[in-house]
Amino acid sequence: MQNKLVLGALTALNLLTPSVRAEDEPCLAVAKLQQKAAKGVEVPRPYDAAYLVQFDAETAYKCITSVPFNKDAAAKVIEISKSYFQFHSTLAYLKDPPASYQQESVDVMSKLDEFSTKAKNGDYKNLYEFDVDFYRLAQATHESHFSKDSHVLGLFRWTLDDTIVSVSTDGKALPQVYAASDISNNVNSPSAIVELGGQSVYSYLQGYLKNFTANGLIEPHADFNALMYNTGLEFASWAQSSDASMAPTAFKTTPIYNGKSLKGKFANGSDFEWAYRAGSNANMTLNQFFSGQDIYDLKVVKTNSTSSDDSTVETKRRKKRSYNPDVKLVKRADSSDDEVAVPYSAWPTNPIVVQDNFTYGGTVSGYYFDENQLGVLSIPSFDTDENSSETFDLAVASFINQTRSRGAKRIVIDLTGNGGGTLWMGYDTFRHFFPKKVPNLLWRTRAHNALNVLGSVLAWNGAQNTSYEDVPDINYEYGSKPDLTKFSSWKEFYGPRELKGDNFTSTATYDFSDKKLAGELGFYLAGYGDNIPDYDEAFPAENIVLLVDGGCGSTCASFSTLMKHVANVRTVAVGGIPEYGPMQGVASTRGSMMREWNYFGDAITYIRSILDTIDESDKKDTYSKIGVSSTDIDNLPKALADSPWTVDGAINMFDTLQAGNQDTPRQFLYEASACRIFYTGEMIRDVSKLWQAAGTIAGGDNSTCVSGSQNAVGSKPLTFITDSPGFSYSELWSRANSTDVPNVKTDENSSNSSNSTEDSAASSYRVGLPLAVVAIAATLLL
Repeated sequence: MQNKLVLGALTALNLLTPSVRAEDEPCLAVAKLQQKAAKGVEVPRPYDAAYLVQFDAETAYKCITSVPFNKDAAAKVIEISKSYFQFHSTLAYLKDPPASYQQESVDVMSKLDEFSTKAKNGDYKNLYEFDVDFYRLAQATHESHFSKDSHVLGLFRWTLDDTIVSVSTDGKALPQVYAASDISNNVNSPSAIVELGGQSVYSYLQGYLKNFTANGLIEPHADFNALMYNTGLEFASWAQSSDASMAPTAFKTTPIYNGKSLKGKFANGSDFEWAYRAGSNANMTLNQFFSGQDIYDLKVVKTNSTSSDDSTVETKRRKKRSYNPDVKLVKRADSSDDEVAVPYSAWPTNPIVVQDNFTYGGTVSGYYFDENQLGVLSIPSFDTDENSSETFDLAVASFINQTRSRGAKRIVIDLTGNGGGTLWMGYDTFRHFFPKKVPNLLWRTRAHNALNVLGSVLAWNGAQNTSYEDVPDINYEYGSKPDLTKFSSWKEFYGPRELKGDNFTSTATYDFSDKKLAGELGFYLAGYGDNIPDYDEAFPAENIVLLVDGGCGSTCASFSTLMKHVANVRTVAVGGIPEYGPMQGVASTRGSMMREWNYFGDAITYIRSILDTIDESDKKDTYSKIGVSSTDIDNLPKALADSPWTVDGAINMFDTLQAGNQDTPRQFLYEASACRIFYTGEMIRDVSKLWQAAGTIAGGDNSTCVSGSQNAVGSKPLTFITDSPGFSYSELWSRANSTDVPNVKTDENSSNSSNSTEDSAASSYRVGLPLAVVAIAATLLL
């Protein structure tokens, strides 16, 4: 039995000394409501309390908007934020994207200046409004590697008691939006939702995306999918760790207040109203959050307080238990002794392979269907840690070995819900399927003075101090030129190269035969060392499809890019706005490396410690040898510890490029999937029905592909589109529920298909030594 939530051995409220004791203080009311709601509630994972211990939505909103705002402190936080956001690789392209980009442009630095002006003018009434501005800036970048940690936003989550899902009646008809409970419960003749919040359902959802989400997606169809009930997306989040929380989709829950309830109308004319309830992972009583001022003093401002607003529970969780009530233990198909947890009632109960610690630290599972010789490898996440990287590798290898021995003729790799993870695992999985194919992804980063100072100092000190290897992103010795020769110096790597009115480093790649990289993972990736498969390819590329829903990004994007552009594997996209035509299935960030600000903060602290060892009399000459000045050092970003508020964030460090187009990051190219299919109700209730539909396409039958979704622009390997695909973001939304089949550009009639150029250029990267990427986890920020 799951252990009951204990909101701590709580000290009685009247023994605490909150700064405000007024009975009408909303935060004090929230603390009392939370205590009452917690009684008898089971919370199996520490961060599930926000969804399971719930209370009045409006009272929580009054509490969070009572947190005061200090304009002087805010101005300093914005200044620090700008100094770290300068490391984000795509600032110039976000400001002026090519026509292929399906979202609006945003000038990040100008937006930060706007926030600074608003702060100094006293335009923010409270800290919540300030946080919302940053949240919407993150949304405007459509980049899941871009974020600034909130100060109070996220203290509460507002969650609906139902959500939505979009399904087609037969896979051919245009989908409609339904109450997810109606589809999950297989209600007879469910009625579609036609209105939400007094607007047409699609107008409301388009506005909701701009105001209440920060999904980090570049494709309107992917944006739409992120709002819909999706077991793959949920499972990808909570199964990665025994401590990970449930993750309802972005429509069901929001950190931004959206009222006490949401009203809507069904097609049959009946009305409905779904209530919002608030919850928090902060123990309001234990942390003494009894007023907005308390929250500001104890959570926002750096203090010596030992309270932890992340510590909601002190619950003893059983191993091998997940939060989801659907989870059940079943016998393994290949063993009479072992049991495996099945995450949802929609998932098959007969996997042929599962990663160790499946559903509480592992996500990989494999299935086989004898009737059509179909193997399905489910990878909802590439996220691993030092304990699970090898088990991930072994699960993929086991799946391939078992399906090959069973005579599989078609393979589906299900990546729905996969927002990325550990970069190594994407390359490792690619090499398991194609151990003789050489990865040819290239990368670069934004070149600016702070990066140059860090790289120059570390290069000067690198031969003297092995700690240099702890900062590989700014260690030129880790990278190789595209022809696999080494950079001779930091200066040669740094460049810079001017593009789009900005500067970038030289284009680089990684040589996996380099001993500097070989020891990072702890075991050899497939095709290297002692991990050599006994085949040249696991299956013919034409018999494999990648099943994607638009959320594939980061490591998932790197893996998909290798499978498509190196191995010629097709992608099949599922879902999207109800209309015919193509969809980009790999549409979360296509950058390859996320870095949190504290990574650079630590590097800056480290180089300052190096420079402090230099005698004052020698500094001028030494700085000259390094190629920096004292002003350069003084202008480095301030340490995060110097911020008046607790602060951190993240940026995309590396653009991903390919030989055919080394100017434009893959983030901004248009790349349609080879085929698109619609969800049906059956697929929501039984994920194997979705797999079978994709398997049909892997077998060569494209009859289930949505009209206008085949041969669309960018769908073929080695084509890189920077001109318009023939439609815009607003046009896609305006066609919701239109039965017209759009006149979509194809690779053949696009003016910006670089197929022939890439064929020639790519060939030079398919010889010589193997390549790889730096072994560092780049996980999806949710």
